[in-house]
Formats: sequence, structure tokens, C-alpha cells
Amino acid sequence: MSAGLQRFDQYARRTLTRAHEEAVRVSQPLIRPEHILLALCEDEGSTGRIFAKQGIKCDHLRRLVDELPQVSVSGEYPHGRIDLARETQQLLEMTIEIVRIRGDSFIGAGHILSALLKQNEVRVNSVLIKAGIDRNRLSEQAEEILGSSPELNELDELLDTLNTLRKYLENDLEQQKRIDTIQRILQDYFRR
Repeated sequence: MSAGLQRFDQYARRTLTRAHEEAVRVSQPLIRPEHILLALCEDEGSTGRIFAKQGIKCDHLRRLVDELPQVSVSGEYPHGRIDLARETQQLLEMTIEIVRIRGDSFIGAGHILSALLKQNEVRVNSVLIKAGIDRNRLSEQAEEILGSSPELNELDELLDTLNTLRKYLENDLEQQKRIDTIQRILQDYFRR
């Protein structure tokens, strides 16, 4: 077993394996957070039961994920090689941080679900909304699996603040790109 996966329990390892299988199924070279969502729904442990308690059918979620626009991937990926998308890397880093703050000795599927819901990733949120899933209730149930700690609540607040800041920065970058494009168009026009 890889040294990086030693702390992952059987359910967390199966989650990552299923997410990989989902990426292969849709011929994507990257494992994305929505693949993790599907894998968590299919979990035989407590996270799968959380989805079942809310009446969430994994096949329905899969159809909604399949309806998402394909994400264009830049760069070369050798045939058959599947990597982690940047968002998935961030998700796993957040999972490890949650485990560290809680002082847990292992990483379980519940930790991954908690991180996924805290990450607030746009594509996952879109699927949850379309499926009529109460994200807050799902998050509460994930926390019930793990138990709660004051440090984790502080992390929630920090992550919310960081997500808000990230969105503002992305909007500012997009606005600056549009301004630059308009300036180039005007410069070209006046050079004629």
C-alpha cells in the first residue's frame, strides 16, 4: 500500500477507487470532485447511508453529473493515465487538514464528505441543487458521523471566508481580462 494511503480507511480508499472508475467511465483524464461525490454516494459505510437517508439515488446523481458540461483539459495525458484535478487535490488537502485539526488517526469517507461540502465547489453544488439535496442537512449528517469540535467550526468559518475571497479574486481577474481585451480592440481601431 502506498505510504500516502496508509491513513485512509477501507471506505476512503474505496471512495478514491470509485472516483477513479467514474473518471474512466466518462473518459476523463482527471478525477474531479463530482466523481468523488458519486463515489461517496455509493459508499457501503456511513456516508452511503447518509445519502440513502435523504432518499438520494446514486443513479440519479450520476445522470446529473453526466449532464454537466465537459471540462476542457489542457496538457498531455498519456493514454489511460488518470490524475487528480486541481480541485480534487485541494479537496484531499482539506480532508487531511480536517483530520489533523480533529486529531483523528485515520482518514475516512466521512472526512472526505465533510471536506467536499466545505469546499463549496461549483459543479458539485450544481448537482446537489438539481437533485434537490439539502446541502446543509447533508453537512450536518456528515458532522454527526465525525462528531464536532470547536476547531472544526473555526475551520468552517475560515474556509467560507477563503471561498468568498477566491470568488472575488476570480471575478476581478475576469473583469481585468475583459478590460484588457477592450483596450486592445480600441488600440487596434485607432491605429488604423
